[in-house]
Amino acid sequence: MEQNGGFATLGYLYENVPKIHGVSWQSKTPFASIRRIVQDKHYFLRRFPSYISEVEHTKGFKNALLKFLELQDFNINMYVVSSDNRQREFTSKFEFEAFKPLKERTKFINYVQLSQWHSRAYELMLKERDIL
Repeated sequence: MEQNGGFATLGYLYENVPKIHGVSWQSKTPFASIRRIVQDKHYFLRRFPSYISEVEHTKGFKNALLKFLELQDFNINMYVVSSDNRQREFTSKFEFEAFKPLKERTKFINYVQLSQWHSRAYELMLKERDIL
C-alpha cells in the first residue's frame, strides 16, 4: 500500500500482494486470507461501506449476484435496484444453490424506493449541516 500512496482497492491487493518478495502464502486460498486481513481493524484503519448496490436495467440479475458472491466475506448489506415488475425474477435467482449464501443479505429495491432513500439521506445531511 505504501507504493500506492497509502491506499489500495481489493483488486490492487489481489494483484500485488502475492508478488511481494520473500512472502509465501501457506494457504490454498490466498484471496480469502487477504479479505480477512483487510477486515481486521488491527491491520487497517479504513471505513468500509455498510452497503453496496447494483442497478440492473435490462440484463438478468446473475452478474450482480456473481459480484456479490465475491464480496460475501465482508459484513455489508447488498441491494439490487431495478423496476418493480422484476422483483419476482430477482427472488427466483435464490433458488440456485450458488446464490443461497446471499439470500438473507441481498435485498431488492425499486427505483421509487431508491429515490426516497436518497432524498432522506440528503435531508439528513442538510439537517446535520445546520446543527453543526
